[in-house]
Amino acid sequence: MGKLKKKELKQLAKDAERNKIETNLNLRQEYTEVNQNLRHYGNMRFAQLTIFIALTGGLITLVFTKLSSALQFNLKISLEAMGIFTAGVFLLMENSSTMKWKGFKNRANELEIELNYQQQRKSPSPGNWNATRAIKLLYWSIVVFWLGAIAYQLYQKFCNC
Repeated sequence: MGKLKKKELKQLAKDAERNKIETNLNLRQEYTEVNQNLRHYGNMRFAQLTIFIALTGGLITLVFTKLSSALQFNLKISLEAMGIFTAGVFLLMENSSTMKWKGFKNRANELEIELNYQQQRKSPSPGNWNATRAIKLLYWSIVVFWLGAIAYQLYQKFCNC
């Protein structure tokens, strides 16, 4: 009976070691995927920003160049409102991406503790002014810009100036 227990204990120890190795490999794989997701959401921010700048530039060109003199008042106001809507949509997309990125960042930190890694946890803190706040400031500035443009159009139309 004593030999059987020794064999069982050895087998249990081997199984535990194998499970530990498999778990470690699974955690490493997850860590790799989490870092790929972090890169994806970081890159997506700049892809969205590129599209936003192109759309906003097109709207500004339509509303504030010589072309705009041929546009009716209602169409100008509609284009300016479209600028506000566009900025709002991209602001929502930024918020969604940021929430997902933060979730992956938190998971990366958890995995680093389990794997004894320090890549994410030891990276310098961006402080109060990080990329997320800068991008949100840009979007909100564009919203204020378009609100000002609408206010100016309304002032010109109804104040007989």
